[in-house]
Amino acid sequence: MFWITPLYFLMFHLHPIFADVSILIAYLLPFMVVLPMISATLLPGWPRLMWSSLYEGPVSFPLFRSMFDLLLPKSLGFKVTPKGLLSEQRSFDWRSSASLAVATAVTLTAIAKGLWEFWYFGIEKDAYFFNLSWASFNLLTLLVGLLMAWEKPQRRSEERILKPIPFELLADNRRIQGTTHDVSLTGVSWRGAPLEPLPPTMGIRLLDQIPFTCQVRLVYHDRLSGHGTRCGLAFLNLSEEDRRLLLLNLYTDPATWRDAHTNRLRSSLLMAWHLLVGLLKHFTPLRLRRRQIPRQWRLQLTQVQIGEKQHRVLVRDQSASGLGLLIFAKEIPLTTPWLVQSASGKMTPYRPIYRTRLWGLVPRVGLQALPSTSDS
Repeated sequence: MFWITPLYFLMFHLHPIFADVSILIAYLLPFMVVLPMISATLLPGWPRLMWSSLYEGPVSFPLFRSMFDLLLPKSLGFKVTPKGLLSEQRSFDWRSSASLAVATAVTLTAIAKGLWEFWYFGIEKDAYFFNLSWASFNLLTLLVGLLMAWEKPQRRSEERILKPIPFELLADNRRIQGTTHDVSLTGVSWRGAPLEPLPPTMGIRLLDQIPFTCQVRLVYHDRLSGHGTRCGLAFLNLSEEDRRLLLLNLYTDPATWRDAHTNRLRSSLLMAWHLLVGLLKHFTPLRLRRRQIPRQWRLQLTQVQIGEKQHRVLVRDQSASGLGLLIFAKEIPLTTPWLVQSASGKMTPYRPIYRTRLWGLVPRVGLQALPSTSDS
């Protein structure tokens, strides 16, 4: 009813409420101000600005569709929700959001018709303004629901749990100690890893209440957006006993859930900001972490020789196995080895492995180090 009421006027010019707009606003504004204050009093420190509308709006349409199942008993039945589904590309869940898409199309049509009549006829401007604003707010909630139905690729088969667990890594006759950032039934991630390269396979021992030991595979080892590094490790060949111990460590330990809400947001303005950022990030592609050796920022000018030509380049980042360069040249061959001048003046050979553009403008090239020989 909240969705369809403004459409009476915009679609058919019928007045669902016979009252002046000034009187409606006099009732509506105090309600809009008092409602979040009551919510903040009943749930202190748990801000949910506009959460009820953003949740109830998209959910009401699939629920309305499910009411017809009471009249169609053939479609009734209990179905177990499948677990561990993986996907490699975006997909739109038409099956559960078809009614939501129809409602969005109807709302867009009503708003377009109302705007045209508001501009062409120029009558009852206050009623048009009130109902257009109402329908536009409903459109926002519907678009949020459609974004949720436009699912991103899902490459994780298990849920991650934020839990600090001290551990020990056994790699190349050395012991590396650290604390996990998050843990799942398939692996762990770890912040504060060393900058030195790690072997592809290692042994790990979780030093929790229930000790757990197994082999792990290095998934990624790269720097964070700020400072420090992050490393991802995947468990190898878990036995049933190992999986049982891991389950006990994660889900039956009260410490796992004790601080679950410690870092949650407590400001309504920050919650609204996160909502806006989340909507914008929904359109950005996922970035897979695949680097095995962490990079370090350099930002240093140097010379590079490609065949018979020399170019001035900017070293953007460097790792133990290669370089990332920003090069200002029209033609960039990727078939011949490149000679890059080091800080000592020595020309070191590299092999170009990829080319892209930073911010869509500046060519960025990734180089892999080659063995230095007298021939090269």
